[in-house]
Amino acid sequence: MMNHHPSTFRALMMALACLTIGACVTAPPVVVQRPVEPVPLKTGTTPPTHPLPRIETGMHTAIINRISVDRHGRFIVTGSDDKTARVWDAVTGKLLQVLRPPQAEGSEGKIYAVAISPDGTIVAVGGWTRFKWDQTHSIYLFDRGDGRILQRLTGLPNVIVDLRFSPDGSRLAAALGGANGVRVFDTRNWRQIMADSDYGDDSYSVDFDPAGRLVVTCHDGLVRLYDSQFQLVAKTAVPGGKKPYTARFSHDGRRVAVGFDDTTAVDVLSSQNLTWLFAANTTGVDNTNIGIVAWSRDGKFLYAGGRYNDGSGWSPILAWPNSGRGAPRRFRAATNTITGLQALNGGRLAFGAADPLFGVLNADGSRRFSRRGEILDHRGNPNKLRLSSDGSVVAFSFDTLTNAGRWSQQIARFDMVNGQLTMGAPDIDDLQAPANGNAPDTNWENTETPCVRWQALKLKTNETSRCLALAPSGWGFVLGTDWYVRFYDNPVTPPRWQVFVPFARAINITADSRYVVAALGDGTLRWYTVDKGREVLALFIHPDGKRWIAWTPQGFFDASPGGSERFGYHLNQGVDKAGVFVTAEQLTEQFYRRDLIAGLFSPGGEAALKAAAKQLGDVRQVLSGGLPPKLELLSSARSNSTGKFVFKARVIDQGGGVNRLIYRIDGEEIQGRPADIPGAGPGTVGRRFSLAPGRREISLIATNTNGVASAPVTAVVDVEAPSTRPALFVFAVGVTRYRDHSLTQGVQYAAADAQAVVDQFQACSQGLFHTSVVRVLSDHAATRAAIETTLTDMAAMAGPEDVFVVYFAGHGTAIDGQYHFLPQGVSYTSLETMNEQSLNQQDLRTLMQKIPSNKTLLLLDTCSSGAFAMGRGIAEKDAIIRMGRISGRAILAATKSDEVAYEENGHGVFTHALIEGLKNADRDGNTLIEIGELADYIEKLVPAITLKKYGIRQFPVRSISGASFPVGRKP
Repeated sequence: MMNHHPSTFRALMMALACLTIGACVTAPPVVVQRPVEPVPLKTGTTPPTHPLPRIETGMHTAIINRISVDRHGRFIVTGSDDKTARVWDAVTGKLLQVLRPPQAEGSEGKIYAVAISPDGTIVAVGGWTRFKWDQTHSIYLFDRGDGRILQRLTGLPNVIVDLRFSPDGSRLAAALGGANGVRVFDTRNWRQIMADSDYGDDSYSVDFDPAGRLVVTCHDGLVRLYDSQFQLVAKTAVPGGKKPYTARFSHDGRRVAVGFDDTTAVDVLSSQNLTWLFAANTTGVDNTNIGIVAWSRDGKFLYAGGRYNDGSGWSPILAWPNSGRGAPRRFRAATNTITGLQALNGGRLAFGAADPLFGVLNADGSRRFSRRGEILDHRGNPNKLRLSSDGSVVAFSFDTLTNAGRWSQQIARFDMVNGQLTMGAPDIDDLQAPANGNAPDTNWENTETPCVRWQALKLKTNETSRCLALAPSGWGFVLGTDWYVRFYDNPVTPPRWQVFVPFARAINITADSRYVVAALGDGTLRWYTVDKGREVLALFIHPDGKRWIAWTPQGFFDASPGGSERFGYHLNQGVDKAGVFVTAEQLTEQFYRRDLIAGLFSPGGEAALKAAAKQLGDVRQVLSGGLPPKLELLSSARSNSTGKFVFKARVIDQGGGVNRLIYRIDGEEIQGRPADIPGAGPGTVGRRFSLAPGRREISLIATNTNGVASAPVTAVVDVEAPSTRPALFVFAVGVTRYRDHSLTQGVQYAAADAQAVVDQFQACSQGLFHTSVVRVLSDHAATRAAIETTLTDMAAMAGPEDVFVVYFAGHGTAIDGQYHFLPQGVSYTSLETMNEQSLNQQDLRTLMQKIPSNKTLLLLDTCSSGAFAMGRGIAEKDAIIRMGRISGRAILAATKSDEVAYEENGHGVFTHALIEGLKNADRDGNTLIEIGELADYIEKLVPAITLKKYGIRQFPVRSISGASFPVGRKP
């Protein structure tokens, strides 16, 4: 059976071409994203079990196709091409639930229709749903509160384009694509009670009146009216246009408003027999259509919107205040096609748009709230994508909407090796723009018949060319379209390769001819190999210019703080269960590998990535081991305390087992003490904590046996301030004389630096702490056992309000992305023995977890010995940053090779800067040396000294999250 995907369904909303806009930008061009499935379907019996990568920003990332509201106006439901439906609070716009139907690659799972039951308990979802493995379509019925799939209505012959519950909730109607008409279901038993397939084209809307009558539109030119027993009462052509798109009853059931796909007319009909009553005044509405219509709940207003653009960059909603008569008012709503209108109580109006955008307007048209898609908009910028010769640095332009409602263009620059994002970047002249053949022999921009070097290229039906880049040498070129990126060796032979993409907006080829880089409609940039079109890297940058994440197909990623929560994987749970979403943040311990991302652009980088995937398992293998545990908070979510608190939660195994429990206080890993919980049920766990004063956040995550972390549960506790000052604990380790003499190079200042750091902390602690407790282990005393014992004993003496500083100087290195500190007794005979004798990342995390203090600082002045040949510089820095991110501890560090012993005034440069900072880093003049000020001071002083003295810049590492705190007082 052929699955006809209605070509005009989305042509209504997005058929305008993606026009090039000039320097004086008023609005980005309208999205073009037609619904034809451009790749052959592979059928099966069940949804795919492998993880499906997805952007997740808390808002839709693709066009919103339909919206729905409940009877009391409490909830708004939106459905999107991003394969999610979302439930929102209709008063605040807060996201309440994400509904995830089973899905696959391609169009499977795209949601074209949503409806919420009048009582707000059930959400019906349909679209391109389940065809890939059933060859028929289904409607999914979700529990609005918990997101479970309750039921599936099967056997529908085509895509579901619209859904509607009757006002009493007893019926559910569905409009279908193709000449398949309408279906109606009894919601008491979900049996189909009506089917009418006597239709000549796609059906686009269904609506009930209070008496249970049904009105349906179809592109065969007819509007159909059924009585409450679903007997056909009337079937008529409406004068306003040949392609009626939506028809809506007024809330009293007396009139029907009709909007059209092919005109800007809005007709009002009698609901008795569909006789024409009058046409709304659309004078001046002179382009495209306003095919989406709705009535206010009191019947005083008729609304319409659609593709119509008023020339100012806005797609307004027209509002006729006299029940459809007279001149309309214009409400500025969206900068793209209006796709849904639903009336709320009090004259409010909910709307959806293709931006993606949804919101609520007050009765006077003022905006109550709106939520816009949080993805970069690369439209209209096909010539702005610039690259370094190896592709490791990329610059691109994107459009942003100003507060004044106008569009402006910004430029960003991203350095993949250093993980640095620069917004508003002026320095891009060193990067190469795409060569796209601005010559008479090439025509590629916004055309279905592109021509390159006098040769016409054959595209698929309705496919449009959007961007082009010529290869640096030879005749090769890459073409980006609505659906594909294709690489051609020459214009007369078929493409060497093609990959399916969500709209290619800009494209370029690296000067070394290694990578094709494309900016896509989902806001990402993707790197493909020139030889075979293999995707090797993707980058998503949040429009706030702060959060970003880069990931590989194997699952390894690098991300800014907060960025790893904006990407993850959809996991199907079977044919009748809602999908589960796992964020990259939940995979941090296994897959957060800055070193592998940066190394992709170096010789052997792809081999190293493949080797890591082979050793650890790629994301498919890790996620195939079952879901992470589910947590339920049993403690009060918000409470007050004098400093003692018992945190309680229930851990539920979801098939992946339960491995580790990780507690955090304000983001820092804290071990706590086991707590007895009388009468605790299965899976109940608890920890007893002593808390520092102030507002404390205690959270718990649990990992499964593959290390995949659960979503956290968190309790907030307000703790009374103590009557005494805190204590300062400083534990310092310095190793100059290693047991293995080959390790002495590069660390000649380490032992002396450890003592100097302790002395300076004591000197600047006067008047700030009631006491200071210090321990120094140097050279022969700095064995692994001594370090573990001493730090454990000191941690037992500390309280939650105290400040705890740990300092290590000596050799440190990175192995497989994990940091290792080398105690005095290490002897290097093999990588395995060195690994066993060192303090590795997990050892350090375990030791730091014993410290109950909420204010801890880890200082590392370490040198990577050439004896190990495990990688230098960037690998150690990345491992330290990774350790700080996973543990939540504040870290300041220096890494260097042993080739040069950088020193200043008899100390290592980093330690010299640290000591000077403890004397002078009082930026705000309050006499307190806070860790943020200390970090800024060290970051400026270290590169200045090394550049002046050695002709190179050494940059320290900084990993600090959470609030700053003082570690000393300026003398």
